[in-house]
Amino acid sequence: MSDARATAWWLGAGVGAALWTALTADALGFFDAGELAAAAVGPGVPHPTGFPMLLLAGQAARLIPFSTLAGRIHALGAVMVVAAAAAVVQTLWHTAQLAATPSVATQTPVSVNLATNPSVERVMAGLAGLGVALVVPAAPTLALHARQTEVYPLVVIHAAALLWVFARSAGARRLIGLAGLCGIGVGIHAESVGLAAMVWLVSFIMLARLPAPPRAALLGRAVAGSIVAMALASLVLLALPLIAGRRPALDWGGVDALRPLWRHITGASIQAAFADQQAVDLWASARAFARPMIDDLGALWLLALVAAGAALRSGLRRRQAVVGVAAALIAADAFWAIVINPMGIADGQVGLIAELFVGALAAFAVIELATALRDSGRSTAAATALVALVVVGATLVTRTLIATPPAALSVAARYGDRLLDAIPVGGLAVAASDHVASACLWAQSAEGARADAACIPLVFSRDARTFARLGKLRDQPTWGDAAVAVAGANDARARAYALGIWLRPFAAADALVWEPGHRFEDAQLGGALRPGFPWGYVTPLPAAATEVAHAAESLFDGARRFCAASGDGCGPNTPLRRHLADQLGVWGARLVSTAPPVGVQLLRAALSFDGRRPRVLHNLAVTLLGIGDAATAIVLAQRAVALDPRYRAAYRSLARAALRLSRDDESCAAATQALGDRPSRGALTWLQSLADEAERQGRAALHGRLLALQSEAMARKR
Repeated sequence: MSDARATAWWLGAGVGAALWTALTADALGFFDAGELAAAAVGPGVPHPTGFPMLLLAGQAARLIPFSTLAGRIHALGAVMVVAAAAAVVQTLWHTAQLAATPSVATQTPVSVNLATNPSVERVMAGLAGLGVALVVPAAPTLALHARQTEVYPLVVIHAAALLWVFARSAGARRLIGLAGLCGIGVGIHAESVGLAAMVWLVSFIMLARLPAPPRAALLGRAVAGSIVAMALASLVLLALPLIAGRRPALDWGGVDALRPLWRHITGASIQAAFADQQAVDLWASARAFARPMIDDLGALWLLALVAAGAALRSGLRRRQAVVGVAAALIAADAFWAIVINPMGIADGQVGLIAELFVGALAAFAVIELATALRDSGRSTAAATALVALVVVGATLVTRTLIATPPAALSVAARYGDRLLDAIPVGGLAVAASDHVASACLWAQSAEGARADAACIPLVFSRDARTFARLGKLRDQPTWGDAAVAVAGANDARARAYALGIWLRPFAAADALVWEPGHRFEDAQLGGALRPGFPWGYVTPLPAAATEVAHAAESLFDGARRFCAASGDGCGPNTPLRRHLADQLGVWGARLVSTAPPVGVQLLRAALSFDGRRPRVLHNLAVTLLGIGDAATAIVLAQRAVALDPRYRAAYRSLARAALRLSRDDESCAAATQALGDRPSRGALTWLQSLADEAERQGRAALHGRLLALQSEAMARKR
């Protein structure tokens, strides 16, 4: 296509990228976002495998005068995903418009050619670029990672670059380019290396099938060039020891020597920690992978198959090869998820490449239909098809915004702030859940908050050398001994006890804060860190529902016996007693959805140890509301908000309990507190549900007051 139409295409995609950038998290998001953003800004050394390409990209993004510091790093993901989508579709168009002869392989790419009027052509090209930019990144899993700091947008754009190089080059040049991308992939993610190696191998086989005279020279030049290109590109790994040499605040891996660098980039400690979760049940993993793929993409699969079928029928070998590579990347992504990284399915960290390429093929099918309509003289129908693509994209973006508004993505930042507020002067915070731990790291290393305290993600326990370094930093020589004990531990329980010894002085001095998680490993390690839940007395909670009640009883009994054995150390208001209450509360909250009576039993047990735990009080209130005991629930919710006046979720439960007890004034007052000064969309939705319940009960006056409160809240939001 002409330069003007190419410019229009990328301008349209740029408008889409700007829209997605506006929808990114306004602070820190879930999972590893805070840690990765802090490492990118610091710079620092994040968890294995280090992701040096993300660190370099973050260093560039932080210099752009745009939004907040966190917003600039988040925007990287949105821009990369949109660029990847536009590049893939543009590549498909390039090969669709080429003749079969190799002589045109380097010509300018052709895009939407819908009219002979240049102005109309530019408008149509812009519409196509905008439609692609809106539709493709809207797949839920892809959109989640595009709107906050994660490594996977880099994985996606790297896969798009593989297709781009494959389509736009040939012979030795193609192999050298793909080898360079393989080296760059080393600095992105292990899957990126595997995909690049696969496409390189396909290209090598294609080159090896050439006639004999030129083949030997081409193969020799290609292999030698590939080795050099990959070696040079892999030098990006040097960013990690260079950063570590500056002794950054965030340093996970101690990568300033060759052996620890190798352990870090291969993820040795992570593999060891999660070995029990990597057992492969192929059929179960395949079903778990396929379900969100079907739910997220829906009819896009059919359009993608149409595009692939059209390529196969075209008779153009180059086009067939490019679509075949795209299909191979989808299949390889599925293989990676099902066979190599099944744990990533549950974490929503796989399938992004499949979502990108299926969405791109679907969008390409619509654009190709529009071109066919224009070529047959039906210009209006062609324009309608492109407008429909944009409208569908806008609808999908709106759906994404409603489901997860930017404020909802930033929940981890608020949790991280609360955790920092709770740390005593000079104390430690052990954060179990990934998103809170990473937000805490961001607050300390990127924003410089609470320099007197230390925020330690519980997952640091998977790398003993990290504890040894922390011991040196905080002048705690015994931590090094604990690190050795951790390294020699054979299972999670042994590791937990070793870590408990390491942190016991802080727990005894009440200078340790634990943000509880929900996984068994987190609860187990967290218990030992506080200074130790009595796992020797307790039967771990099993998966079988018939055994849950017995295990829960064992849990409570073990806590009581451990407390009794501790004497005065487990007296009223002692750290150990609060820690035991936290432990029972974690398990109670985990079980209320699957075994409500057992969950209620454990929550009540937690309050018997310490009745001043706001979250335990609220969890029990919510559970009792669900079974119709509003009278007890309102008392528990009142106690929770009295202990934590900022606990908005507890105010919601208080408002609903008051409604069911016909205490209208109290319900409205609690609803006002639940909304806060800047109510989120989720809070407004909750208020509407409260008003609907009042209407169903025939409480017209309360219904009107709640609707008026909703109107006021919406006005404040605007």
